[in-house]
Amino acid sequence: MGGRNRRRGLFALIWVFALIWVFAEAWLAYRRYVRLLKGLTFSLFACVALLFVVQVPWRQALAGRSGPRSAPGRGRGRSTARSPARRWWEPGPCFHR
Repeated sequence: MGGRNRRRGLFALIWVFALIWVFAEAWLAYRRYVRLLKGLTFSLFACVALLFVVQVPWRQALAGRSGPRSAPGRGRGRSTARSPARRWWEPGPCFHR
């Protein structure tokens, strides 16, 4: 249910950002626009620097991106995550803890 709405929201956010950017380029004075770009560049570098400062267990973080895994003693195939192939209108078990 939420996948399509999330994509629509993401596309709407991209369009809003693009419109704001076009407005900034066209109607802001050059000095203000440069200040805006400098601030955005500084914040981007700060985010990258934060990744180097914070000790992130990258193997665990990237392994978690591959999807849900079953617990060792619980058997295969039993997961609390919904299958991406099943849609919200299709009946099926719902696992809540």
